[in-house]
Amino acid sequence: MNRLTSRLFFTFVASFTGAASAEPGFQMVAPGKEIHFGQPVREVEVIVGKSSQTNSSPLPRKGINREITNGSMRLEFDSGLLCTMEFKDGSLDKVPLTPLRKKWMNLAELGTNTIHAGMPKKQFLAYLAAWEVRAKDSGIQKAPDGYFGDLNDHQYFVQIDENAMVNHIAIRMGTTKRSSQGDLWENGWSIFFYLESERADGHVSDTLASIIALGDTAEY
Repeated sequence: MNRLTSRLFFTFVASFTGAASAEPGFQMVAPGKEIHFGQPVREVEVIVGKSSQTNSSPLPRKGINREITNGSMRLEFDSGLLCTMEFKDGSLDKVPLTPLRKKWMNLAELGTNTIHAGMPKKQFLAYLAAWEVRAKDSGIQKAPDGYFGDLNDHQYFVQIDENAMVNHIAIRMGTTKRSSQGDLWENGWSIFFYLESERADGHVSDTLASIIALGDTAEY
C-alpha cells in the first residue's frame, strides 16, 4: 500500500468510526479531516473550508506567506506549503497534536498525561518530563543546555525562557537542514504561557496560551 493509498484508507476509516486520533505526520482538524506539513495551500483550503489570506505577521512576503484562521487554529504557508500550525484556546481540547512525522516528536496523550486548554505550566512540565522519558526510551538523545548547533535525526533540544516579557518553552528536533539562503528547516514546538501582565485581559498567568508546531516541509 503506497502513501497516498494508505492516507485515503485511513481517512475513510477515521470518518467511518469517528476515531479521535491520527497517525504521526497528519493533524486532524475535524473528524475525518486531516492536513499535513508541506501540503499545498489550495488543498488545505478545501479541507478546512476556508480561504487563505496574506500572513498577518509584521514582515510578510506578499503572495508567498499566507495563513488560514480556522476558529482557534491558525495555519501558515511559506511559498504555498503548510509550514506552521498554531493551536490555542478550545482547539487544544479537541484534537491530539500529531502533525510531526515520528511518534516520539508529537504531543499526543501520554498515559494519563494530556495537553488541554488552561493547563498550568507546572502540569505541562510534568507532561514534558514524561515526553522526555518516551524520547529516551526511543533512543533519542537530549542536546545539552545552551546547545544551538544543528541536530541529527536522533536528537532534540529544550529551551525554557521565563521573564516579564516571555513565558515560553521551545523544543527543537532534528534533522536540521539549511537552504542555500541560510534558512533553517527542522521540526519543533513553541509552547507559550500567559504572563502576569496578561491578567488584566482576564487570563490566568502561568497557564497554557498556545502551542505552535513547526514542520520541516522538506520531509514531506
